[in-house]
Parts: sequence; C-alpha cells; structure tokens
Amino acid sequence: MTWRVLVHNDAINSFAAVAYALVRVLSMPVEHAAAAARQAYESGVAEIGAYTEREPAEAITARLQAFGLNASIEVAA
Repeated sequence: MTWRVLVHNDAINSFAAVAYALVRVLSMPVEHAAAAARQAYESGVAEIGAYTEREPAEAITARLQAFGLNASIEVAA
C-alpha cells in the first residue's frame, strides 16, 4: 500500500508560504517547492510525496499542517 501526501490550495496561504513550508519541512529544493505550490494553486492539489509506510506520511502531513497548510494523506489507487 502506498500513502500519498497532498497539499491543497486554500484562501489563507500564499504561494510563497506554501513553497517556504515545503522547503522547511521536507528540505525540498526551492525549484521543486515552487512547482508543487504552483500545481496546488492551479489545480487545487499537489502530491508532495508517496510513502510505503503510513507513519511517515502522517508525520509529514502533521508537520505541514503545523505550518498552517491544508495537507492530507490518501491511499494511492
């Protein structure tokens, strides 16, 4: 089973705030964080990562939520 970590667009966080949180929480390169933030903004959701264990996906989701992002996990189809 694969668990996907998702970031959703919302009316609260700016594009820059989403990218900043992704860099801080995941040590994601700035270019990748900006691309993910743009995807969330344009399509409403961006997949941030996929994990074979549920616990790491939950931990990352919680850290993103602590930054104020609208993040969730789902089982990959």
